Amino acid sequence: MAMIKMVFMNGKILIFDKDEYFKIRSQHHLLGKLIGIPICQTRHSSLNALPACFNNYELNVLLRENNVIVADASSLKLQPNENIKRDFSVYCGKLLEQFKRPYIKKRLSQTKNNINSIVKGKVKKFNISGVTELGVNISLEQILLEQTVKISQSINIKNIYDHVPTKHPFEECLTQIAIIKTENSKTNCTFNDLNRRGLYVSDGDSFGADFLAYPGDPKIFHASHLVKCVDYSEERNTDSFISFARLSVSVNKKCVLAYCYNDKKVGYQTITWDNPRLRQAYTS
Repeated sequence: MAMIKMVFMNGKILIFDKDEYFKIRSQHHLLGKLIGIPICQTRHSSLNALPACFNNYELNVLLRENNVIVADASSLKLQPNENIKRDFSVYCGKLLEQFKRPYIKKRLSQTKNNINSIVKGKVKKFNISGVTELGVNISLEQILLEQTVKISQSINIKNIYDHVPTKHPFEECLTQIAIIKTENSKTNCTFNDLNRRGLYVSDGDSFGADFLAYPGDPKIFHASHLVKCVDYSEERNTDSFISFARLSVSVNKKCVLAYCYNDKKVGYQTITWDNPRLRQAYTS
């Protein structure tokens, strides 16, 4: 299996490549967090929101399966040398050539859709200059040829190339580094176990839990479980226990307590809010 390449930058583990991000999301059930989201589109989740940032729990899953290579990108902050400048100039030139053909094709298609208005405008211009309609010779081929030349001359790399965070085109700029696995905490053990069970897991702070568990990709499914990690031998606070159970009912999710023991094994206890009146109605 091909190794997944991640980038260490500004103290975060990032992925810029869309194919590798989808691979992690679909095959490993890891979501990451899209941090390239513009302020005006806070719920934006398309590829324009890359890079994706992965937390320690998610990174540990990939390290456990030995499927990831982490590269240090600190060298990208340095002033580029002449070789990199030349390579980048060639790279932009190739992008421009790849862009030209579909761009010209699209503009010519727009010209064909508005050909009647264009012909009327040219005829009117000739009439103003004193040329009668009988002396005007305008063909579709001539108009398309003129537009092709005009569009080609107007294309400029500075106008069309908007540099967004994406996969770095020059792999040799990145240096592979070693990442140490996080210690087996109760939250890390729980996350690993939920991931092994095929669930998607995200942060649960907004619901007062440690994790939210999804039966499928969150783009399609709502979270089904609120998961709170607790110590196996610790006595639980009654008030927080009840409030957590009541919260799960109000948000229509199952309340789960996760116990981690022997540093690896995880047990679960599902809490159902009991309504005596409903129970009596069902049993009567």
